[in-house]
Amino acid sequence: MFSAFGRDFYHIDDHHKSELESLEFDGTITSQQFVEDLDDFALVRFRLTPSEIIRYVDAMQAYDEWIQGVKDGLDDDSALSRIANRQVRIEAATYRLRKDLGLPPAAFLGEGLEDLLCFEDGNRREVLGSGYERDRRRLVDEVIQGIPAVVDHLSRPGVQGLSGQQLTKEEQIRDLLYIMLRGVFPDVTIEDSVSKFAGSGKRVDLSIAGVSTVIEVKFARRENASRIIPELHVDIGTYHRHSSCDTLQCVIWDPNRVVQDRSAVERDLSGARTIDGRKFVVRVHFVP
Repeated sequence: MFSAFGRDFYHIDDHHKSELESLEFDGTITSQQFVEDLDDFALVRFRLTPSEIIRYVDAMQAYDEWIQGVKDGLDDDSALSRIANRQVRIEAATYRLRKDLGLPPAAFLGEGLEDLLCFEDGNRREVLGSGYERDRRRLVDEVIQGIPAVVDHLSRPGVQGLSGQQLTKEEQIRDLLYIMLRGVFPDVTIEDSVSKFAGSGKRVDLSIAGVSTVIEVKFARRENASRIIPELHVDIGTYHRHSSCDTLQCVIWDPNRVVQDRSAVERDLSGARTIDGRKFVVRVHFVP
């Protein structure tokens, strides 16, 4: 389950989760579009009005409900009839008739919002430049999810090259993640002192100024499993003061799955927050 704007979503994909997070954080959506002036694809950003944000959230909730109906074995029309929001239901049905297509997420947006987000609108579009086809902050997520594969590769026994590596310390996982990130984010740094911004001796593990991201790494063991969650609460209440902390990534390496209810912890702690007037997004990852 994913939560945003006080609503729960069960079936939408990571792309739309990212857009909901971005809207909740700063009211914008970022996408890749062809820009004629550049004669190339580029990363562009749209700032939505409050009414458009509500419309987008309503659309994603309706799309989520429709997917649930399909998963329950209903045909497209029957699943559509189960959508609670009547206006979105009518607009999705109209889209299907108008375009003689199925029901992609755009069908639930309504014609005006679909035109804004799916087609070019030079008056509303801010060109950010060429680059990764999604929000680069999401690329950090993808690198984090790749940690288990790299650990498995390094721990292979009896082969040439790097092999037989036993990663048993938090600092080793931190350094591994640093190496994985360094080729993509040249400005990633290790152990930025929190005393610079929070008046304490705490240190963040990694920070990436270019994408305003701070990363905290933890190694879960049986002897410290009960302390992981309280420590995460302290981190969230402290690291948001960091000048690079628009996003706080909490990475818990838990190879033996000693932390209970991992999915619930990820769900409860992840999401947009405001502390001391500072808005930021928390993402919690248990790996593997």
